[in-house]
Amino acid sequence: LSSSSAASDVYKRQTDYSVFQSEPSWSTTADFALDKNTGFDGFGVSVAITDNWTIVGGGDEKVLIFGNTEGDWDTTAFTLSLNNGYKGNDFGGSVAITDNWAIVGAHIYGEATGVKAFIFKNTDGTWDTSTPVILNQNTGDDDFGHSVALTDNWAIVGAARHGGGANKAFIFKNTAGTWGTTAAFPLDQNTEDTGFGLCVAITDNWAIVGTKCQKAFIFKNTAGTWGTTAAFNLNQTAGWFGESVAITDNWAMVGAPFDNKAFIFKNTDGTWDTSTPVIL
Repeated sequence: LSSSSAASDVYKRQTDYSVFQSEPSWSTTADFALDKNTGFDGFGVSVAITDNWTIVGGGDEKVLIFGNTEGDWDTTAFTLSLNNGYKGNDFGGSVAITDNWAIVGAHIYGEATGVKAFIFKNTDGTWDTSTPVILNQNTGDDDFGHSVALTDNWAIVGAARHGGGANKAFIFKNTAGTWGTTAAFPLDQNTEDTGFGLCVAITDNWAIVGTKCQKAFIFKNTAGTWGTTAAFNLNQTAGWFGESVAITDNWAMVGAPFDNKAFIFKNTDGTWDTSTPVIL
């Protein structure tokens, strides 16, 4: 990301085969360059993608959603903005998207729109940019909205400084298209300033929350009820382990950027192997 040209690139997986190629491959040059800004405004600070939509967070408290039409990514976008003149709440510092919903965090306290997360709806290919669902779990300088993730049924929001150090994450439920605006399940794994909620990821069955203390925690959804204490604790001595996380129903991944490593953990029949990860 340069100060003169902030852009995000979309890369395409090639599906044509040749005699030398037994698997599809990714092109290493961008098929589509998304460039909506000319100054240093942070466009590209956060990104997420599905097969049909991509979302890009940027400066000036704006977020852009681009559509994919039969393999061609649009270079015009739906613009998500609070449109209220407030600056400095980091709206767009964290984003996530499905084909039906997008979530945007605004985690900096001190403005009327800070310490919140906003959920936007897609109806038949048109994103409602003006009337989001507002998630507002907290009233103090708690970093709510620092990290976000969602599926069509659940959203998770990290609050890494909740209550001056309690550190929490919150899971919200979508019931028949209506999102609850207070958390159905608060996750509170820590009592010290560990940065719990620094990063989050979620599926319909599992959630993972990263910290600043070389730990990550996996939570389980059982028949619609999330355990509010971790089902599995991931703990490695690698530097900054827990700085980034991702999860599917079968695999979890945790980054440790200080030591230039990433760890992959396996789920077998509902039990996560916490002791013998694959180390990249």
